[in-house]
Amino acid sequence: MDRSSKQKINKEITSLNDTLVQLEIIDIYGAFHPKTAAYTFFSSAHGTFSRFDHILGHRDSLNKYKKVEIIPTIFSDHNALKLKINCKKKSGRTTNTWRLNNMLLKNNWVREEIKRSRDT
Repeated sequence: MDRSSKQKINKEITSLNDTLVQLEIIDIYGAFHPKTAAYTFFSSAHGTFSRFDHILGHRDSLNKYKKVEIIPTIFSDHNALKLKINCKKKSGRTTNTWRLNNMLLKNNWVREEIKRSRDT
Protein backbone atom coordinates (compact mmCIF):
# COMPACT_ATOMS: atom_id res chain seq x y z
CA MET A 1 0.00 0.00 0.00
CA ASP A 2 1.33 3.41 -0.94
CA ARG A 3 0.79 6.35 1.38
CA SER A 4 1.60 10.03 1.31
CA SER A 5 2.86 9.97 4.91
CA LYS A 6 5.50 7.68 6.33
CA GLN A 7 3.35 5.35 8.42
CA LYS A 8 4.66 2.13 9.89
CA ILE A 9 3.91 -0.96 7.78
CA ASN A 10 2.60 -3.76 9.98
CA LYS A 11 3.45 -7.49 9.82
CA GLU A 12 0.28 -8.40 7.92
CA ILE A 13 1.08 -6.01 5.07
CA THR A 14 4.68 -7.23 4.94
CA SER A 15 3.46 -10.84 4.84
CA LEU A 16 0.96 -10.04 2.08
CA ASN A 17 3.63 -8.28 0.02
CA ASP A 18 5.99 -11.27 0.44
CA THR A 19 3.25 -13.66 -0.72
CA LEU A 20 2.51 -11.53 -3.78
CA VAL A 21 6.21 -11.54 -4.68
CA GLN A 22 6.38 -15.34 -4.33
CA LEU A 23 3.31 -15.79 -6.54
CA GLU A 24 4.68 -13.26 -9.06
CA ILE A 25 1.56 -11.14 -8.65
CA ILE A 26 2.07 -7.47 -9.47
CA ASP A 27 0.17 -4.23 -9.11
CA ILE A 28 -0.61 -3.40 -12.75
CA TYR A 29 -0.80 0.36 -12.14
CA GLY A 30 2.60 0.28 -10.44
CA ALA A 31 4.09 -1.67 -13.34
CA PHE A 32 2.82 0.86 -15.90
CA HIS A 33 3.68 3.91 -13.77
CA PRO A 34 6.68 2.95 -11.58
CA LYS A 35 7.75 6.54 -10.83
CA THR A 36 4.31 8.13 -10.45
CA ALA A 37 2.99 9.07 -7.01
CA ALA A 38 -0.75 8.82 -7.61
CA TYR A 39 -3.41 8.01 -5.04
CA THR A 40 -6.92 6.55 -5.07
CA PHE A 41 -8.09 7.51 -1.58
CA PHE A 42 -8.07 10.68 0.50
CA SER A 43 -8.65 10.55 4.25
CA SER A 44 -10.03 13.91 5.31
CA ALA A 45 -9.76 12.85 8.96
CA HIS A 46 -6.01 12.25 8.68
CA GLY A 47 -5.22 14.55 5.76
CA THR A 48 -3.42 11.73 3.93
CA PHE A 49 -3.58 10.25 0.47
CA SER A 50 -3.28 6.47 -0.04
CA ARG A 51 -3.35 4.05 -2.93
CA PHE A 52 -4.86 0.88 -1.58
CA ASP A 53 -7.20 0.25 -4.50
CA HIS A 54 -5.26 -2.06 -6.80
CA ILE A 55 -5.67 -4.17 -9.90
CA LEU A 56 -3.49 -7.23 -9.50
CA GLY A 57 -2.28 -9.58 -12.20
CA HIS A 58 0.40 -12.16 -12.88
CA ARG A 59 3.73 -10.71 -13.96
CA ASP A 60 3.79 -12.82 -17.15
CA SER A 61 0.40 -11.44 -18.26
CA LEU A 62 1.50 -7.80 -18.31
CA ASN A 63 1.47 -7.72 -22.13
CA LYS A 64 -2.29 -8.38 -22.08
CA TYR A 65 -2.93 -4.92 -20.66
CA LYS A 66 -2.93 -1.80 -22.79
CA LYS A 67 -3.28 1.07 -20.34
CA VAL A 68 -4.19 1.71 -16.71
CA GLU A 69 -5.11 5.04 -15.17
CA ILE A 70 -6.65 6.59 -12.09
CA ILE A 71 -9.94 8.36 -12.78
CA PRO A 72 -10.71 11.16 -10.29
CA THR A 73 -14.21 11.51 -8.91
CA ILE A 74 -15.95 14.18 -6.87
CA PHE A 75 -18.68 11.86 -5.56
CA SER A 76 -16.49 9.72 -3.32
CA ASP A 77 -13.29 9.70 -1.30
CA HIS A 78 -12.07 6.93 -3.65
CA ASN A 79 -10.92 7.44 -7.23
CA ALA A 80 -11.53 4.71 -9.78
CA LEU A 81 -8.94 2.61 -11.57
CA LYS A 82 -9.48 2.08 -15.30
CA LEU A 83 -7.74 -0.80 -17.08
CA LYS A 84 -7.74 -1.14 -20.86
CA ILE A 85 -7.11 -4.67 -22.06
CA ASN A 86 -5.66 -5.71 -25.41
CA CYS A 87 -8.58 -7.38 -27.18
CA LYS A 88 -6.98 -9.43 -29.91
CA LYS A 89 -9.53 -11.89 -31.22
CA LYS A 90 -8.42 -15.49 -31.29
CA SER A 91 -9.85 -18.05 -33.62
CA GLY A 92 -11.64 -20.87 -31.93
CA ARG A 93 -13.60 -21.05 -28.74
CA THR A 94 -12.28 -19.33 -25.64
CA THR A 95 -12.98 -20.37 -22.07
CA ASN A 96 -12.07 -17.06 -20.43
CA THR A 97 -15.23 -15.11 -21.17
CA TRP A 98 -16.26 -12.12 -19.08
CA ARG A 99 -19.92 -11.16 -18.98
CA LEU A 100 -21.44 -7.91 -17.75
CA ASN A 101 -23.87 -8.19 -14.86
CA ASN A 102 -26.98 -6.75 -16.57
CA MET A 103 -28.40 -5.68 -13.20
CA LEU A 104 -25.85 -2.84 -13.24
CA LEU A 105 -27.57 -1.31 -16.26
CA LYS A 106 -30.74 -0.82 -14.22
CA ASN A 107 -28.86 1.55 -11.90
CA ASN A 108 -29.33 5.18 -13.02
CA TRP A 109 -25.93 6.22 -11.67
CA VAL A 110 -24.18 3.51 -13.73
CA ARG A 111 -26.04 4.52 -16.91
CA GLU A 112 -25.14 8.19 -16.37
CA GLU A 113 -21.46 7.29 -15.81
CA ILE A 114 -21.44 5.24 -19.05
CA LYS A 115 -22.97 8.14 -20.97
CA ARG A 116 -20.52 10.59 -19.44
CA SER A 117 -17.47 8.45 -20.23
CA ARG A 118 -18.71 7.87 -23.79
CA ASP A 119 -18.94 11.63 -24.35
CA THR A 120 -15.36 12.29 -23.21
